[in-house]
Amino acid sequence: MQTGSEAEEVFKALFHKGNIYTYLARDPVPLVDSPRLEEFLRDYELVFIYFTAEWCAPCIRLVPELVKASLGIQGLKAKIVRVDVDRSHELAHKYNVSRLPTLLVARKGRVVDSMSGSLTPETLRAFIDSYAKSLQ
Repeated sequence: MQTGSEAEEVFKALFHKGNIYTYLARDPVPLVDSPRLEEFLRDYELVFIYFTAEWCAPCIRLVPELVKASLGIQGLKAKIVRVDVDRSHELAHKYNVSRLPTLLVARKGRVVDSMSGSLTPETLRAFIDSYAKSLQ
């Protein structure tokens, strides 16, 4: 598992070179549809489901923190995934998502917690870390 400082350095290098979207394309925080989400829910003990949209500025602002958090939980039985509500409205409906951004936590395939609305990078990271610690 990478430490926070190692993850930070990787992120800074990628962002500095303007390659963050290239990096996202390699799936550290994959964009999923319903069938792929079901795979992640089956294969990982803990799944963080981030509901977002391309037009949602607060959602986009949190992407760097999601990437860092994803690097930080590598090696654990946990994964962070993104759901675009415009592409997968059935998932937004299924999980009763009415505000963006929304982050759901699923443990063993069942949603156990959520947070939504005006999230700060610090709040988001603390929320993810609090659940990830249970797997260490």
